Amino acid sequence: LGIIDGTYADTLAVGDTTGDGYKDYEINKERINDVNFGKIFIEVENAMPLQLAVRMRLLNGLKESILLVPQSGIPVRVNAAPVDVEGNVTSSKRSTSVIELNQSEVQQFNPAEFLTYSVSLVTTPGSPAVRFRTTDYMRIRIWSTLSYRVN
Repeated sequence: LGIIDGTYADTLAVGDTTGDGYKDYEINKERINDVNFGKIFIEVENAMPLQLAVRMRLLNGLKESILLVPQSGIPVRVNAAPVDVEGNVTSSKRSTSVIELNQSEVQQFNPAEFLTYSVSLVTTPGSPAVRFRTTDYMRIRIWSTLSYRVN
């Protein structure tokens, strides 16, 4: 299989803990105002013959854009695993991204009702066709840090 310019996109309700498509909780506004800045760390171990590029956007209740993530517009990239001449994955590839958010950007998470995202897909560059096997995998670890002002 070879994918040259694939895209997957979807919209999710932020804070939907019940799966009904609506926000089920609000971030404490007083606490969010105490945030100085934040960082989102994304680590991926990719053992699939697939390269990804992810863009996200926070939307308000009217589905109007309130924050592009990352703000530069440059997508978060996950490098494809290398493949042999037959298109089989030979080893995993690690990718790390850090998204920094200033105080006003962190505060946009409270009015956000929806998150829209798009994932661009391409099979391992330089290989016309690859093989997807049940042993291929992708491990993703995402965490964040926040700097708070303490009174």
